[in-house]
This record gives sequence, structure tokens and C-alpha cells, in this order.
Amino acid sequence: RLVEPGVARGGFRLVVREGSAYRFVLPPGRRVDVLEFDLAIARARGARVSGDVASTEDALREAIEWHRGDLFADEGPASWLEEPRERRRRQAVDAVATIAAACLERGELDEAAEMCAEGLHIDRYHDPSWRMLITIRERAGDTGSARRARDGYGRVLTELGVTAEP
Repeated sequence: RLVEPGVARGGFRLVVREGSAYRFVLPPGRRVDVLEFDLAIARARGARVSGDVASTEDALREAIEWHRGDLFADEGPASWLEEPRERRRRQAVDAVATIAAACLERGELDEAAEMCAEGLHIDRYHDPSWRMLITIRERAGDTGSARRARDGYGRVLTELGVTAEP
């Protein structure tokens, strides 16, 4: 009744009973961000295996567009969500890092930096994103931004109780 207010018992169309279980039925043309994210990640994996670099990047970009943050973030630290939440977070960060590395390789420094920032927004402890962001800023000759990135990275390492490498 909460999902479909005003609908009589047995007339529900979005949540339907099938035996002893329930099934969520999307109206035609509707899409679910989590499912679309998973499908894009699967397409990226398939494209990577076949060696199709352009399709891999396209699928990863699509996955990032569908990523809306942590899975059921409002549910807090529910144990049943830990694994799927962490897996999707890791997949999103890896997708962003892969695109950032490709942009860096092509010399697209601004976009590479934006991707690193996106990755750090998803997981501020992602070490490769910090390192890549510092490299990008240094390569661009932006000493102020490079210093801010190094300082941010240093704060994260301190927070984690890790000593920075020389």
C-alpha cells in the first residue's frame, strides 16, 4: 500500500505476489540504476576481455553515469548490504581510475584530474587515485593544485596511521 496507495488488495502492479515471494515489476521504459550499473560493468568486462579498448571505456563511462553512491545508503551499516555495497563501490572507483589512466595516457589532463576527483569522492582512501591526481597536476605544471593534492593525500595517510613514502 505504501508503494501503490489507493490500490485494492490483489490489484497491485508494481509489487506482485508469486507463490510465497514478491516480485517488483517495473513499468515499461523504466530502468533501475543498480541494474544498469551492473550491466555496464559486465559490458566493460566483456569488452576488456576481447581487447576492445574503446568499448571498455564507453561501458565504464556509462557505469559511472549510473552510479548514484552507496547502495541503499539510507539503510546505514546493515550487514546484508556490506558485500554488495562494497563491491559496487570498488567497481565504481576502479571504473573511474581506469578512465583517468586512459585520459592521462592520451594527455587529457583536465579530464583525468576530474576522474580522479570523482574516484576520491566515491572513496577518499583510494591510494591509486591520490597518486594519479598528484602526477596529473605535476605533469600539467599546476604546482598549487599538485601541492593541495599532496596535502590531501598526506592527511588521509595520517588519518590511516600510515607513514608517507619519501
